[in-house]
Amino acid sequence: MTLVRWFKRAGASKRAALLTATVSGAVFLSACTAELVRPDDGPSATGSGGHSSSTGGQTGVVASGEFPCDVQAFLTTNCQSCHSAASPVPMMTHADLVQASGDDPTLTLAEASLVRLAAGDGSRMPPSPSPTPPAADIEAFAAWVNAGAPQGSCSGDLPPPPPDPYDTPVVCTSGSHWTGGNEESPNMNPGEACISCHTKEREGPHLTIAGTLYPTAHEPGDCNGVPGSSAIYVEITDAAGRVFELSPRSSGNFMLEDPDSFTMPYTAKVVAPDGERVMVGEQDDGDCNSCHTEAGTDGAPGRIMLP
Repeated sequence: MTLVRWFKRAGASKRAALLTATVSGAVFLSACTAELVRPDDGPSATGSGGHSSSTGGQTGVVASGEFPCDVQAFLTTNCQSCHSAASPVPMMTHADLVQASGDDPTLTLAEASLVRLAAGDGSRMPPSPSPTPPAADIEAFAAWVNAGAPQGSCSGDLPPPPPDPYDTPVVCTSGSHWTGGNEESPNMNPGEACISCHTKEREGPHLTIAGTLYPTAHEPGDCNGVPGSSAIYVEITDAAGRVFELSPRSSGNFMLEDPDSFTMPYTAKVVAPDGERVMVGEQDDGDCNSCHTEAGTDGAPGRIMLP
C-alpha cells in the first residue's frame, strides 16, 4: 500500500468540520491493514536481520525544522514510532502530512488524522486500551492543522519515540522446530501459510482462520511459537459481531475450522496478560501467515506476536 498522489486541498467547509470535531483518540493512521500493533508501540519498519531500518530516535526530523516545536513533539510522541520514513504511510516530514490521505483523498493526511482523533468507533487510533494524548497537545496539533499546516522551525530537544518492537533480529526464540514434515497434525509447519497449503494439496481440514503466534517479530518457518493458555489467545470478531477465542497449540498454531455462517470481513487481536496487540483494519483473508512471514509481506511488518 502506498500513499496516494498530491491533490488539491479540501474545501473550507470540511476543514471547518474538522476544527469543531470532538477529539477523543490519538493520531495513528493505519499503516497497513495486515498488521497487528500494540497501541504503545505500533508497526514501524523492521531493522536488523536483513530488514529495512526505521529512523531510530527521529533526531533528523528535529534538525530539519519543518514543524513547530509543539507539533513536532506531538508527532514524535504519538505517531512516528509507527509512521516512520520506511512505513507505508510515513508521517515524518511536512510533505508527508500535506499529501492526500489514503482513507479520504479529499483530505490531507494531517486533516485525516483529526478525523481519526475524533473517531468514537473501532477506527480510533491508537486502538483501546491505549490512552489519549493530553488535551492541550491535541488542541495544539488541531490548531496547526486547521491553520493550513504551515511549515515551522524547531531545533529543541524532543522526547524519543517508543522503541520499535519490529527492529529485532531473526531468531527462533523457542529453540525448537517442527520436524514431522507433512505429517498431519495441528502443530505442523508453524509459521507457514496453512490455508494455502491445504488448498494446494487438497488435504487437511477446511480452515477459515489460521496462523502462528510468536514471541518476537522475525521467527523462521517451522520454528515453534507461543503455546496458548487461558490468558493467551487470538480473538477474532466476524462482521456479524460473533467473537471466537482461538488458543494456540503447543507450536503456536491457532486455527478456526469453518464455522457455520462465518461472515467476512473480520477483526483480530492478540490478548495476553501484558496487554493486547490489535490488528489495524478489517481483513477478508484468513490465511494469516501468508502476510505475517518471517520478514513480513504485503505490508505486514513480520510475525503475529505477543504484546
